[in-house]
Amino acid sequence: MELTISREQLLDPLNQIIGAVERKMTFPILANVKIEAKENRLVLTGTDLEVELQSASELSEAVAEPSAITLPGKKLADICKMLPESAAITLKLQGGQVDIHAGKSRFKLASMPVSEFPAVDMDKSAGSQFSITGANLFNLLQRTHFAMAQQDVRYFLNGMLFEFDGTATLNVVATDGHRLATNASVIETENKSPPWQVILPRKTVAELMRLVTAGDVLNVQLTEHHICFSGPRFTLTSKLIEGKFPDYRQVIPKGCDQVACLDRDVFKNSLIRASILSSEKHRSVILQLHDNEMRIIANNPDQEEATESLTIDWPHPALEIAFNVNYLLNILSAVGPGEVEVQFKSADSSVLITEKDDASQALYVIMPMRI
Repeated sequence: MELTISREQLLDPLNQIIGAVERKMTFPILANVKIEAKENRLVLTGTDLEVELQSASELSEAVAEPSAITLPGKKLADICKMLPESAAITLKLQGGQVDIHAGKSRFKLASMPVSEFPAVDMDKSAGSQFSITGANLFNLLQRTHFAMAQQDVRYFLNGMLFEFDGTATLNVVATDGHRLATNASVIETENKSPPWQVILPRKTVAELMRLVTAGDVLNVQLTEHHICFSGPRFTLTSKLIEGKFPDYRQVIPKGCDQVACLDRDVFKNSLIRASILSSEKHRSVILQLHDNEMRIIANNPDQEEATESLTIDWPHPALEIAFNVNYLLNILSAVGPGEVEVQFKSADSSVLITEKDDASQALYVIMPMRI
């Protein structure tokens, strides 16, 4: 391969795929990106065997013959970032190395055979398909992703459930066993499809949130073991987590007839102030509701205490309940501005939190802490 391109033609797609490049060096080839030049397109691919990302840019001139190389992804990205804008970069394969020239700068990077670079084996002629806007997908993920578990032995909780109801609604769900977040939206399907459930890995969710923009329209293809998101700027193919997601509907509390309506920002800021003096280990806050008042109390082993008082409409019996303050703050950071409804049943029962805006389909469940 010998190719001359602008810095932006190489750096832009490289930035799109670099998140999939393996950094732990499980296999040396996974630290590399594959660079393919074919006709008038430059296609870059990165993978860690779980997620594959691909992005392309248009070449100013068509190449005479298709060619491909692999180069260390992070090193190549660092080099491109440090070069001047619009710099002309020449890549030339010589033996097992690639010479990189840009102005008076010259680098030699070790290359590995393209034949060793793994490819995701996905049958793109089978499975269900649907389309979704970038704004829609980001909204679904942003309001739920924080509830995914991290390194839980129940591996299916270390991801996010995508659930299609068989008509037009996509529901996403995340839970770590202590809290649950769910959000739903209408999607466009090419053909009628039976209901299905799949679990996306945490990394796939993180990469989608990093890459998706409001103006994107993504075509999504689903097979038994993979899911593929194809858009104008990138293609993400991911393995699915095998296993059965718990029946989250059984976790959503019923009969929560004691409701506190709170301004999101006021509630959030009060929690932040109170949490300054909460225990670093347990991060608990106590909510005391009585006589049209909510008191937020936090203390720590040093006998320090913070109290915040909010005026609410509370015509119910007195209630005292404790929560992990981080769980509450995660929810309040995810929902939109305005009022939220915190629905209680008893001091020992989970609470249900929703936005008062009827247009929102997101809801959240938090289990209380023992006081």
